[in-house]
Amino acid sequence: MEWLAKTRTVKITVNNGYTIPEGTDVIVEIDPPDNNPNKVDINLTVTLGKELEPQFNDVYKILASKFGPGPAKEVTEYIRQKKDEWSEVPAKWWIFNDQKVYVASNSGDFVIQITVWQPGVK
Repeated sequence: MEWLAKTRTVKITVNNGYTIPEGTDVIVEIDPPDNNPNKVDINLTVTLGKELEPQFNDVYKILASKFGPGPAKEVTEYIRQKKDEWSEVPAKWWIFNDQKVYVASNSGDFVIQITVWQPGVK
């Protein structure tokens, strides 16, 4: 854990190398290494019941901490298509640093799911 005086925030780094902003409304799931049959590195869930913009900003920060600003911006801009439960984020895949990233949210969904697999998962 690291205090960032300039922004008055706490930087928390988890085992998989992601920095999770303190107090985020994004649901963050990281499976323990001994119980991860799908080899998922991290699952992020943005919930429509909370303000979207702060969650989008946190998704950017989380992804940028692992993949850098370019990939994080690409994914974050893509998920911004979701404005309400009736809008859609069509399923899309990326590969950054040998890690697959998947994003989707169907019309009628109240969440946007972002899944990152461990390196090398096909």
